[in-house]
Amino acid sequence: MTSFVDPAVDQAFWKKIALPDNIILNNEAANCPLKGKATKPKRKVWFAQVRFDDSTPAADFQHCVSRKVTLWEENVKTGIDLGRVDHEGHFHAAFSDKEIADLKAGKSWLTLTMGNWWTEAKKDHPKLSVEKLSLDKRTVQPVTIAKPEFYYGQILFEDGSPPILIPAPWPGAAIWVDFSYNGPLDIDSEGYFGVYFTKEQYEKVKADKVCTFRVTHYVRRPMP
Repeated sequence: MTSFVDPAVDQAFWKKIALPDNIILNNEAANCPLKGKATKPKRKVWFAQVRFDDSTPAADFQHCVSRKVTLWEENVKTGIDLGRVDHEGHFHAAFSDKEIADLKAGKSWLTLTMGNWWTEAKKDHPKLSVEKLSLDKRTVQPVTIAKPEFYYGQILFEDGSPPILIPAPWPGAAIWVDFSYNGPLDIDSEGYFGVYFTKEQYEKVKADKVCTFRVTHYVRRPMP
């Protein structure tokens, strides 16, 4: 929150604000009497690594699949998005000693949500155990999870040939398939592609009576 108030003139305004005890306030306004009771905790960066059960990193950006890590707390409905597992399966986040203690005590927990960009994280998703976190990225023990199943399709030109642009109108020109819930998907040399959906998303896409995907030409045109 940012407030644009003249502290020298509007002293009465500040007195009306009652900050909750857990609010950390960074106050840069001169002569402003408002102070927070909480202070920013000292945190250390902890590392984790997540792999599929075939030993590949638990992120498949070719199929628009990623792993989202979320922090949950008791009696709090909304989780805190801590980011995603990178293309090598690595993840890191900063925690204080108390936050690590709460994770070990079960007062809070971390979940791994597999899906595309529109997959919602939930409290009952698979957990990332605090015992799998390490302060040293080199000694972290990988977490193994099941590799997702994909839905496959094939796109061909009317003459039965794969949709390869020869000659290409410019370097990097291509045809992509674009589904709901996913970004543009690459097509291989034979016109095949793979896509990930949750069960709920698949049913919605399958029930779409207008168009479940579109083929876009020349989407990689370089910037002038």
